[in-house]
Amino acid sequence: MANYSEVGFGAKLRKAQDLVHYIGQFDGYNPPRPKESVSGMNDLLNLIIAANAEVVHIQQLYKGANSKRILVYRDSEMSISKVVTSICGAVEAQFGKDSLELESIRAYVKKMRSIKVPKAPKDPTVEPETKTISRSEQSFGSLIQNFNNIITILGELTGYNPSNTQLTVDSLKTLSQEATNLNDSVAKYITDLKTVKAKRLALYNDLHDRVQRIKAYVKAQYGYSSEQYKMIRGMAV
Repeated sequence: MANYSEVGFGAKLRKAQDLVHYIGQFDGYNPPRPKESVSGMNDLLNLIIAANAEVVHIQQLYKGANSKRILVYRDSEMSISKVVTSICGAVEAQFGKDSLELESIRAYVKKMRSIKVPKAPKDPTVEPETKTISRSEQSFGSLIQNFNNIITILGELTGYNPSNTQLTVDSLKTLSQEATNLNDSVAKYITDLKTVKAKRLALYNDLHDRVQRIKAYVKAQYGYSSEQYKMIRGMAV
């Protein structure tokens, strides 16, 4: 069974709900398997509704964590990409423009500037996007590693004590930890989303199989030309 958009999943659920309503009105409807009974189908539909909600919930958590991560890495006033510029300024002011201390910091800043982070997809589980999300995660990992290297160097500089408290080693370590925690959160939600979507797809596959069995039963029970079969034969679920 192919992958579907959220709209596609919703449309299939709606059709399945209509089908269950129809068979509930058929006199003498008594399929050979309990799974295709009205109650059995309603049980499955309830599981699907819960699975749809779970997917949406995890997607929102992923989007939220990813948005916060972008702020910490790039978009906020004291994001990592902006704070490294201020770090260079503080080191230059204390040790000089041509100092080895500034040169060592700038080497890592240059590496960070060369890293391009692809825009993360809204749904990181869609197959055509898997390479994009992988590159994105690798890029964030490289950025934080280079930033940590800068923090290590600053911690070893004798007398490094900027007046801007946001540039102290302790403050930068806090910023690094926040970024690392967000990396971990995004990675967790990607894994969780793959798990819940696989679970949901299995339920929809089960639904598709049951609907085919219902159609076969209705055709056999009421006849190919019956009103009952005409009502459901064209329903693609």
